[in-house]
Amino acid sequence: MFDFIGCILDTYLDIKHWFNTKRRRKYEKENNLPKSIVWHPLTKPLFIFFIIIIPVIFLFSFFIFKNENQRKTTKRMLEISKLLESEKKQFGKFPSALKRDY
Repeated sequence: MFDFIGCILDTYLDIKHWFNTKRRRKYEKENNLPKSIVWHPLTKPLFIFFIIIIPVIFLFSFFIFKNENQRKTTKRMLEISKLLESEKKQFGKFPSALKRDY
């Protein structure tokens, strides 16, 4: 139901915008004025929304993914140390060279 009402209101705003644009263009043509920008009614709220949301997303991602590489490195080092310890237990010595197997 809310979608239907929203669709009706959106269509009403579009039609109202078209009439305002047509009226404005006619006025500009009659008075030899340059064409001005006629903004759609949803332009201003969307612009404000993007101005707010972009810094929020940037800050959120900055603080969440700040230490991601350090965590990955630490995790990989722990895996390598576990593998080295298991090889030490199995063969009695550490390997002379580490080989990449990925």
